[in-house]
Amino acid sequence: MNETKLIYQNCGTNWYIGIHCENEELLEQTYNSFWNHGATNMEPKKLTDTLWYFVTQPARLLKAMTNAALFKMLNVADELQKHDPEAWAHCCKGLKDGFMPQARINAQERFDAMESQANMFSVRCPWLRPISGHYSLGVIRAEKPDSYSNCKD
Repeated sequence: MNETKLIYQNCGTNWYIGIHCENEELLEQTYNSFWNHGATNMEPKKLTDTLWYFVTQPARLLKAMTNAALFKMLNVADELQKHDPEAWAHCCKGLKDGFMPQARINAQERFDAMESQANMFSVRCPWLRPISGHYSLGVIRAEKPDSYSNCKD
């Protein structure tokens, strides 16, 4: 699995944003992107080797995602300019507001694709693998044992 999965826990004003990825390098790059674009100013909290989280506000997160999408598009445009200047001039010239409208669309799609998790700190969270030293209650059932089923009061 070489892609990141973004999950969030809505806590009112602040949201916990979880980044899940099997590739630690990609996990760190994703976190650094959020840091560099202003989504957070805290060090990442590491729940497991594959799940990191940080705290932010939704508007701040969306703004950071918009900036990241814009810079990604600008980097691709710079590569195109180096390799094919005529194509670059054709695809970039005359765009109202430049790449920003498309960057907002891309950021909103990424924001909407995040998965909500009611409690990402619970062992029941699908991205939080069981950690040694933590215990779960398992399944709780209320059943009447067979040995008492034939008893009369």
